Amino acid sequence: MTPLFKSAHAAVKFAVNCGNESHIGRSTVSKLADPPKGADTGLVGLDGVGQAAMVLSMIRSSMDRRQEACLVARCSVHKLSCSCGAACCSRSRPNWTWFEAINFLSMEAKLAIEEDRKPGTRGIQDNPAIRQALIAKYFGERVRISELAKACDITDSTVTNHNSKITKMLKKSEGEAWSLIEERLRDAFLIF
Repeated sequence: MTPLFKSAHAAVKFAVNCGNESHIGRSTVSKLADPPKGADTGLVGLDGVGQAAMVLSMIRSSMDRRQEACLVARCSVHKLSCSCGAACCSRSRPNWTWFEAINFLSMEAKLAIEEDRKPGTRGIQDNPAIRQALIAKYFGERVRISELAKACDITDSTVTNHNSKITKMLKKSEGEAWSLIEERLRDAFLIF
């Protein structure tokens, strides 16, 4: 049997982006029947949807929500194209799948930072905007530490401190997630 995907990354990227191409005016089923742009699997129509569902099921059944959110944030497109024609349209709109993963990871980062704080110490000041921006940065958005610090009226070192704690948590969770999903996909003969 020939595996369908070249890597775990290709399989997860196909699964989380299946049907996210934002065809205005088409039914949900019709959207899901189209593979995402750039998919090199040869899967189209309902075969592609079925394969995406199978990979997503493996993700959900083999890891915790933080690990799942890391894979979704890493592989989802950040923005979808939009051609609504409105004057305010920037020709793109947020991909809510990606945004929800970033938001969930932001809450997880808050909990991790609070757990890491030593009893009796003040620790670093919590700022949800900083957490979300740094998590988006980790997953590929352009965010400059100095600009973020200036926008939030705090020092660069505070943002850098936040960044190191958040990056440590995300690297650990994402690494574990990739190991788990690779094993599951190999066992199912979906990757080499």
